[in-house]
Amino acid sequence: MRAFLGSFIITAVLFGLPFCVKAQTPLSADQAAQDTRVLKTTLAALHPGLTKYQTAAQMDAAFTRFEARGNAARSGPEMYLAAAELVAAIRCGHT
Repeated sequence: MRAFLGSFIITAVLFGLPFCVKAQTPLSADQAAQDTRVLKTTLAALHPGLTKYQTAAQMDAAFTRFEARGNAARSGPEMYLAAAELVAAIRCGHT
């Protein structure tokens, strides 16, 4: 049983790895700016508890930081980190 499990894990890693690791397509400056703008306007318009745990000034500062990091992002992971920082600033566990 242990040998089977070991073989299964090695096979899954060797054959599954190429599908998990794919080349990242870079973001252009226009794409990054558009993604940043869409997320900012959507959150500002639709999030019901945007200022429940933060003041409006704190959220404005978080949006400003997000715009700087989001517009500078040139890959998906960089944009994800910028968006995650913004979402964390909201301090709402449902977001």
